[in-house]
Amino acid sequence: MYYDRKYLEIALDLARKCSGFTFPNPPVGCVIVEYDKIKKDHKIVSYGQTQISGRPHAEFNAIKQTVFKAKKDYICYSSLEPCCHKGRSESCVSEILKTPIKKVVFSVIDPDKRVNGKGKEILKEYGISVSNGLLKKSAIDLYSGYFLNRIFGRPKITLKIATSLDGKIYGNKNKWITNGITRSFVHSLRFENDAILIGGNTVKIDNPRLDCRLKGLEGFSPIKIVISKSFDLSKNLKIFSINPKVKTIVFTTNLKKKKDFISKKNIEFHILNEREFKIKNIIKKLTSYGISNVLVEGGAKINSFFLRENLVDDLIITRGNFFLGKDALDTLAKIGPNPNISKNNFLLKKVWNFKNDVIEHYRNVKYENFLKKMYTGF
Repeated sequence: MYYDRKYLEIALDLARKCSGFTFPNPPVGCVIVEYDKIKKDHKIVSYGQTQISGRPHAEFNAIKQTVFKAKKDYICYSSLEPCCHKGRSESCVSEILKTPIKKVVFSVIDPDKRVNGKGKEILKEYGISVSNGLLKKSAIDLYSGYFLNRIFGRPKITLKIATSLDGKIYGNKNKWITNGITRSFVHSLRFENDAILIGGNTVKIDNPRLDCRLKGLEGFSPIKIVISKSFDLSKNLKIFSINPKVKTIVFTTNLKKKKDFISKKNIEFHILNEREFKIKNIIKKLTSYGISNVLVEGGAKINSFFLRENLVDDLIITRGNFFLGKDALDTLAKIGPNPNISKNNFLLKKVWNFKNDVIEHYRNVKYENFLKKMYTGF
């Protein structure tokens, strides 16, 4: 119908507004529209969003708030294909089939192998009209990390680098390279991602908390991931001692060090041998946690490893308005082949100015091509 776009836009907006709250499930928005038999008058009678920690689902919430009337018809609009597998509760398809809903409109097929078009087919088998593909680009942009997780078994990687005008990332005299507005922007990135990754050297040098400190969102800090072969770190560092409710995942080759952290119930160790200790293997392992979006805030070595392996999808560079000098640390480490950050690999997408700071958003050409393929394929 001509108003399908309007109501599906509302469902997508609801999904965006709950993004960051729904891990390990994707954020979904749903609206249920009531209309008369001649399809002249129509209005939203309920809406739903995926709730905190992923349950209940958006469709379930919308249905439970709807008072269905015998002389009216109903359409369900959802940002993502309704699920058809039973998990902690009944599937959304099962809930829809219990109602007088005549039509379901969703934007994109859910690539999860347990769904992947099956939800659509079941609804059609039971005589419900189903339409999908509308506002596909908007939905793909929203679910890109989820698609990478389900299709390629890896999360979307965003690398954030804070640098001075002379390309340095750390100086003994300067704790902060960027201003308060830019740091708030970075905390919003932390909230939007499922996990935040850092190297052992940066943990030692900076002693970061690595959490989200935006007012009202402190309880939604991402999972912390520490990569360190030697893992010669104290359990009293802020990353291990502040906000113990947040899971911390450690990848290391140091089996003995694990005993020092036995009292830290929120810390999970993955002990790898030298051959296994590679960024690609670690990133693949994260998908088993349902992690779809990772923010990397590493030091020079971690930055270089991710760029050299061409694992960075989005690159965010925040630049402070001063020089740190030759004694400060470089943005990238000189390890193996130099990572290539050129126009052949990355496209400049957007530039922000926060007072004297500049933020640049670059996108990997490979990732850009993936998105374009998804725009036409789902």
